[in-house]
Amino acid sequence: MTTDLKDAVEEKYQAEVKQADIDHHTPTAGAMTGHIVANLRILDVKLHQAKWFMKGFEAVAVRPLYDKLIDQARQDYDMVAEALLDENELPPSTTEEYSNYKMLDEDGRNKYLTTSEIVDITAHDYSTENLFVTRAIKLAAKEDRPALAATLTTLLKQNNHAIQQLQAVLGKTAWEGLVEEDDDDDGGGRHIRSSSTAPKKLMIFWRVLFSHVRYDFLLLSLASFCSQRENRTVT
Repeated sequence: MTTDLKDAVEEKYQAEVKQADIDHHTPTAGAMTGHIVANLRILDVKLHQAKWFMKGFEAVAVRPLYDKLIDQARQDYDMVAEALLDENELPPSTTEEYSNYKMLDEDGRNKYLTTSEIVDITAHDYSTENLFVTRAIKLAAKEDRPALAATLTTLLKQNNHAIQQLQAVLGKTAWEGLVEEDDDDDGGGRHIRSSSTAPKKLMIFWRVLFSHVRYDFLLLSLASFCSQRENRTVT
């Protein structure tokens, strides 16, 4: 690579980094969808972990479902990334970016859980992903990006179907344990739980996330809160 070409590449990359920083300070449909791409990449990893380490007779029955979910997640990963490219956006494309933008938690301990516990985690992962999908749809509509909104709506439909199938394995209805009815100042509504044991403080965070508070501050707040939870001594 010549010096001039190397300088041109570096200039383009630095412009990309600068624009990404701007977008994540003021949430845009593109930035929010970038989180979705990262989540889909991590979801693929987690689905494989789940499939590999399921145990017992029920694992034999559940693995074919996970094969379908893996295939769908990989198709969705490309579909959403290509939708961003069509919108003149740059989807995250490196392991570092996925690590920075993903909102799904990974844990090597999960391999030792029961099949039912693993399925429950997967259902909640899809529910967490939908938090970003629904927000991105609203932002795309606000920014007059109907094609992007349509792609994300398709993803939402597929995620909802995946949740319904996973919940059925657990003997639950589609939203049971994932969505709670709550009374707010705006007259009440449904709120998605991000995990089966999510405390009220985490629920408040998710509600604030989709208001118009500064995005970078919220991400830092989530990181700090998660760190506090990990360091908390269980009594």
